Amino acid sequence: MKKFTALFALVCALSPFAQAYEYYTKAGGTSQWSKAEWASDMNGTKAPRGRPSSPSDSVIMNRSMVVDTDLNLRKIHIWMNNTLEANGRNIKLNLFSMHSVGVILDFKKTKMDVKGTIKTIVYDRESNRDPSKILLDDSSLIAKSAMNCEISSAKLAKNGAKGIIIDAMGDSLFSASDLILDPLFRDPVNGMPFTMIVSDKNGKMGRINFDDAEFSGLILQVNPSDKLRKGSYPVLSISASKNRAAKMFEGLKMSINGKDVKFEEEVPLGNGKAYLEIGKAPKSGSAVTLVVK
Repeated sequence: MKKFTALFALVCALSPFAQAYEYYTKAGGTSQWSKAEWASDMNGTKAPRGRPSSPSDSVIMNRSMVVDTDLNLRKIHIWMNNTLEANGRNIKLNLFSMHSVGVILDFKKTKMDVKGTIKTIVYDRESNRDPSKILLDDSSLIAKSAMNCEISSAKLAKNGAKGIIIDAMGDSLFSASDLILDPLFRDPVNGMPFTMIVSDKNGKMGRINFDDAEFSGLILQVNPSDKLRKGSYPVLSISASKNRAAKMFEGLKMSINGKDVKFEEEVPLGNGKAYLEIGKAPKSGSAVTLVVK
């Protein structure tokens, strides 16, 4: 009997579902991840162990956090108006979700790998006063599954919806399989914008990739500097042939350094010119490509 009990305890300890905890942060302020106080519920009940450290653990962030250690967790969810900041870190998750009001991911030289989905959500009649931003500076956020952006109401508050922004600078990559959007993200009057920004840094251009997506009503802002060398830079890639990509990119609102453009419409850039065309993606498929000449 003792042998059975010991064996059962060992099996439980090794089970991927064993010792799985859900951690909460206290509301307000900013904490370093390694020094934060963790709770096991929204009421502040002390967590059963020091801090989230297992691939089975989930974190609900109700305050801003500075990640000062590498992370390997099941899930992180960020509540409204909070920031997750990391510099030079590796973050591994099964799922990542965030509220679509004032949440900021601020990554510098950081890698976040998500085995499953990225999810954002807006609740009933929220004004979305501040946009939620994914800021990548020489960083990557790669999800093997979809980016799913939900709005749980048929009508948003009227005092200004700011939407979601993905901003990739320099040697940065944002990538997910499908882009699944509530129709209100495509409604210029009653909805909230979905904006993708790519900029150069040290001669490298940020990149955004979706295997499959429809871009009608979405915004792509391409911001090359005068120092960017002549050449072709794929900035928004999809897994589709050029003919199919042309249809998927229909209705995409594009600009170069703030000037609205259509495909192959040239704008001045330093001593040369720049334009956007449908070219080849880095590996396969097609891309909105910045051409500098």
